Amino acid sequence: MDALAEPRACSFDGFLLDLEGRALCRLNANGERIAVPIGSRAFEILRLLIDRSGEFVSKREIMEAVWPNTSVEESNLWVQMAALRRVLDSGRAHGGTIQMVPRKGYRFVLPVTRLQHVDADNALALPRLSVVVLPFDSRGGSVEDDMADAITEDLTVDLSRFTGFMVVDRNTASTYGGRSLDIKHLGAELGVRYVVEGRVRAVGTALRINVQLISTETGMHLWADRFDIDRAAGDYAVDDVVQVIRHALNGRLLNIESARSALERPVNPDATDVLLQARTLGALPPNPQILAQRIALYERAVELDPCSVRALVGLAEALIDSVPSSDEPSAPVKFLRADELARRAELLRPNDAYVMWIRLYLLARQWRWAEVIPAAQRAIETHPKMPGAHFWLGICLMRDGKVADAIVKFEQALRLYIRSPNNGSRYHTMGEALIFLEKYEEAISWLQRSLAANPSQGPNTRGNIHAVIAAAQALAGQHKKARLSAAEAIRFRPTLTALGYSRFDLTNPTYAAQVSRLRDGLRLAGIRDHADEDADFGVLSDDSLHTDCEAPTPTTVPGASTIRTADLALLLDQRRPMLVLDTGRAPIMSIPGAIGLWGAGIGGNLSDEFQDRLRLKMHQLTHGDHDLPLVTVAWNAERYQGRNLALRLVALGYAHVYWYRGGREAWVVNGHTQAELTQQEW
Repeated sequence: MDALAEPRACSFDGFLLDLEGRALCRLNANGERIAVPIGSRAFEILRLLIDRSGEFVSKREIMEAVWPNTSVEESNLWVQMAALRRVLDSGRAHGGTIQMVPRKGYRFVLPVTRLQHVDADNALALPRLSVVVLPFDSRGGSVEDDMADAITEDLTVDLSRFTGFMVVDRNTASTYGGRSLDIKHLGAELGVRYVVEGRVRAVGTALRINVQLISTETGMHLWADRFDIDRAAGDYAVDDVVQVIRHALNGRLLNIESARSALERPVNPDATDVLLQARTLGALPPNPQILAQRIALYERAVELDPCSVRALVGLAEALIDSVPSSDEPSAPVKFLRADELARRAELLRPNDAYVMWIRLYLLARQWRWAEVIPAAQRAIETHPKMPGAHFWLGICLMRDGKVADAIVKFEQALRLYIRSPNNGSRYHTMGEALIFLEKYEEAISWLQRSLAANPSQGPNTRGNIHAVIAAAQALAGQHKKARLSAAEAIRFRPTLTALGYSRFDLTNPTYAAQVSRLRDGLRLAGIRDHADEDADFGVLSDDSLHTDCEAPTPTTVPGASTIRTADLALLLDQRRPMLVLDTGRAPIMSIPGAIGLWGAGIGGNLSDEFQDRLRLKMHQLTHGDHDLPLVTVAWNAERYQGRNLALRLVALGYAHVYWYRGGREAWVVNGHTQAELTQQEW
């Protein structure tokens, strides 16, 4: 999704709420601003009510938004509301500005005008992302005329849906069609910085659409592109063309405005400046460095404007994006923070497309499939052109064995956002789905597109894609090519195993059977089935918590005992009181009776916040019994999470700690029964 800037000021009944300056002003007869002192809490309450003007906002929602993560008495809200009413209703002859209805909450009742920016001289400046789409010209028959009208109308509507954009309405723009225009005069007259214009004409059997973006301040052409639709093939997909144009325009405008704000406010950027920079990075193919920069920028934007929905959602999305896989030990912390940010955004604007998207995205990345389906359906009902909703609904269909239906959804998502920086991941998913349908050549083509889409993606991701290409080639009988692709996969990801490959959980038997076939292809290509739980990699034992968790491990751990599969099976058969602690995330299959402490194998040090949290959780689980045997589990002998957790438990004073080095993978290889892991919060 696209996280953009919000209106910077709101005017109502002679007042101006300056969101940049976080101030309330009265406007005198000359339009000059006179400051009206109100406290920071009162400002946030007023901002929330205005943002949802016309809606009832419950007391609970107000208190959670204005006093997040703080326990306060309801009387605080009454005090702040009384102060607001004294200011806003002073001198009003009839009625108040804020209506209160028992059991419903508070509602701001006055009409509100949202402004993009107010400059230091009190005059409304040209909005940063303000656009007029002029009627597209057409020279030819009725087909060209119809296409020009459709593109103009749809592009106007679609651009207006980007929050932070101000787009001149279609009726006003239509009055400028067919006229010789002075672009600078047009910009001043309509109050916009940018003009989009275009032309539709026939070229052989094709319709050619030329589009250009022009600055009203300089008259310069900033961007231009050309698109062809093949009439002979009957391809009149106006929606597809409009999607490409609007996303190209969006990216170009973000780049321009981001560069401009860096020049105009290099030392003291406001929240909008920072958001523009973050969104510009979001348009690039992701890699760890870009993700770190995005997170830092969105953190700054939230700091500058704690009630900015765009900043809250953008930070949540960047945090989720920075979690590469379920084995990432920092995932629980990042997802927890993303959930808190999403809740704050939902209180402010629950039906916003970006807010609905971030909730869906968070549910999907946590594999909460029963909640993903209704969330995706609600999002599509409210915002039909949300590509991510169609994509994740396709994932759910694929997991249920409805692969052909899933591919339709994947194709729809790709059409809705043709140039998305995240399409590499979608191409990867499409390739896997085609393998499940035994369409190996098509699968290989999509997977190669996935590699080409983002050359800077991390080595694990590239290793996984090469591995799936190898599987498809092997299943298609291309064994020589498969061996070469498998070698590339191992070069990028040396710890890869066939049993370890799965992009989603395998608790659904239908999906597990599909992945089993893909794993057969990995084995045929020469990728090893599993890691050896007894392998001695020559790694010296230490007492450090490792942050690079995917790597060969030592055979021992200070203060704890290393056990093999047979040892764990014997302990379980003896039914001795003990706890098996799995560092993975549910829903996954694990040792029967294991307790999921997702992320408990995180690196760091033995005096960090995670150690304090673990101490409290373990006291609860063991009832304070430090002699209770504890077994730690991760994936296999090439993952440090189980070893890290063993070290943490030893440091907490537990006397009988066992590290099951072979992990879940060795348990399966030795033919033992599994059960779905029960996860606990800690």
